[in-house]
Amino acid sequence: MREGAFWWFDNKQLHEASNDGDEDRLHLIFDVLPGLHAAIERRERALRRAAVDRSATAESAP
Repeated sequence: MREGAFWWFDNKQLHEASNDGDEDRLHLIFDVLPGLHAAIERRERALRRAAVDRSATAESAP
């Protein structure tokens, strides 16, 4: 998981996490109410679109 990344997963499924790196890491975990799922997904898509737009603008700059 890279710095600043946002992950969404169904934690009702069996899962685990590990740190194979040499440095300690800190992750914040939020338990989200089911009704907020769609709003979070819309926000995530908007953030991704904005990042793509910024990248395209930077590439086309002289």
